Amino acid sequence: MGDRRGYIFSGLAVALLLLLGGCRKELCYEEYHPHSRRVMVEVDYAQMDTVPDEMRINFYSLETGEELTRFVSPKKPYVDLPVGRFRGVLFNDNSEYVSLRREDDYTEISAFLSPLTRAQYNMIYGGNPVARMGDNGEAEDVYGAIMEKPQPIDPSAQLIGQPDYLYVAKQDTLEVTNDPTLQHILRLYPENQVSLCYIKAEVTGLEYVQQVRGMLTNVSPGVRLHDLKRDPYTAVVMFDFKKETGCITATVASFGFLINEEGGGTAQHIINIEFLLSDNSVYRTSFQLNPVPDTEPHSLKKIILDPITIDAPASTGGGGFDVGIDDWLDEETIPVN
Repeated sequence: MGDRRGYIFSGLAVALLLLLGGCRKELCYEEYHPHSRRVMVEVDYAQMDTVPDEMRINFYSLETGEELTRFVSPKKPYVDLPVGRFRGVLFNDNSEYVSLRREDDYTEISAFLSPLTRAQYNMIYGGNPVARMGDNGEAEDVYGAIMEKPQPIDPSAQLIGQPDYLYVAKQDTLEVTNDPTLQHILRLYPENQVSLCYIKAEVTGLEYVQQVRGMLTNVSPGVRLHDLKRDPYTAVVMFDFKKETGCITATVASFGFLINEEGGGTAQHIINIEFLLSDNSVYRTSFQLNPVPDTEPHSLKKIILDPITIDAPASTGGGGFDVGIDDWLDEETIPVN
């Protein structure tokens, strides 16, 4: 009985060693493997406003189409890859707001923003770590003319938030060989894919306003990584305005303006603004932007809107105790036992 028990334990030990010794192909290649080669990756971090702890590279075999995921950083500027021919895309995947789809396909891998529901005033994401630019920065000017009445939002359009930041670089061909005398070097130059627009409007009657939010139409909800083509489906980005002295301002991030409509013609860009007033009523107004320059997607656009006038609310709302009345009765002292 003891010998049989010993054989069983020995068999289990051997099986455990085999399991521990095995590994998935892509995980093994990340470290030393007799059929892999080290590739030094030189990433130009100088153009990045925020340098992430590490950046992700998706490599795709030109022979098999297999996808291999690797990570590089300033402290680890290399990857190990099997011998073969590859193409790949480099990007930061530490965003809190940007998601990925079709990661297994080099020609289809895309970054996108998930749709939102209509948010409360204090729920809209209004900040991101990319560089800001205000009145003194160089930018292309876009002017917004006030419209006769507020414009409804297309119910088929996605409501989206703002991306924080996305940097992308690609490599169409990388050959990894068995030649021990050849040093493999991959140089990548990530570019910012997030567009910024700075919006400003002078406001009379801002003292009657609690909060302000806006919606900008016809922006792209995503970008394809290998060719940086913008997602053509229209989206509406939601954002908060900041109240300043005599004006409201906002810096809005997106994946760029959609310039042309799918069926031809020029896309119309509208900014809708909602003012939450002191009596909790809402005042709405709309502006048509004309024109929007057809430039690089990530170039800054400075949008100046027509002045806005807010009238005093008809009532302060709420009710309750008015401390300003003059006809109080005489004071009466009530003893407390």
